Amino acid sequence: MQKWVKLLFISSMILILLGFFIWNKLFNPNLYAASSLLEIVEYWSPVIYQSAEGMEDYITNFDFDNNYIANDNWEDWECYPRLAYVYYSIIESTNYYFINYNFFHPRDPGNPAYGNAYAHENDFEGCRFVIEKDGSQWGKLL
Repeated sequence: MQKWVKLLFISSMILILLGFFIWNKLFNPNLYAASSLLEIVEYWSPVIYQSAEGMEDYITNFDFDNNYIANDNWEDWECYPRLAYVYYSIIESTNYYFINYNFFHPRDPGNPAYGNAYAHENDFEGCRFVIEKDGSQWGKLL
């Protein structure tokens, strides 16, 4: 009789755990989403195609010239290698991920059609993705 009690107890525990898993999967689909925010950022990261007027307009990191002095980038852009670099941030709410991807250009030569009248240093541009948590691993782009 004692074996039946143990078997009944173990079977009950398995059914309770299975029921808990099914309940959470049905009523809380975001519980089993991607394992890290970095994975979400990497999955949704954009592929960059850029029309550049010159190498100074390539995307790179803000301190490409090994300093955080912003007003010397005009002169320094030729002196240092510029590696492609993307800044990002992610904010998670109950139902959404908000991902910002930002790109720094040390120098924007402006538009030749306007005589480069809009040339400037320290160009920082970006895009924002809103991802709905739809129960899948990566969510859905809105």
